[in-house]
Amino acid sequence: MNPTGHEPSLRKLLNPQEQARIDAKEAAALVKREREEQKIARDWLKIQQDQKKLRFINPLSFKPSTIAEGHPDFSIWLPNGRCLLIEMKADGGKLSPAQKQAAMHFAELGHPVKIVYGHEQLIRYVQFHLSVNVPATVNLP
Repeated sequence: MNPTGHEPSLRKLLNPQEQARIDAKEAAALVKREREEQKIARDWLKIQQDQKKLRFINPLSFKPSTIAEGHPDFSIWLPNGRCLLIEMKADGGKLSPAQKQAAMHFAELGHPVKIVYGHEQLIRYVQFHLSVNVPATVNLP
């Protein structure tokens, strides 16, 4: 124990190469958890889509995409002209600069991006919006 009465961080005792190796392992584990969460969410959304409750796209993160960098993980179209944009993160995940910029741009256009942490939050969010079946606001020029 040090003079402040707190245990020293073990991380601070490692050399920079060991810290970098641990950081890389933690980042890979986070990406793996996020992909697993997205698969569960995608499977649930597919059931909803098969039942004609919604339509969605979710570009697979491990394949090259033609969708712009930073685009939310899920674009979901609901009845009555409503659309949900959802970025999914695993616990501890953070938005990339491109994701932050895209979310701000969508918000400026009147389409907020919902950030969820795990498939359960995504499912609850979509279920809520499916249960509140209101028409979209129409803004005519």
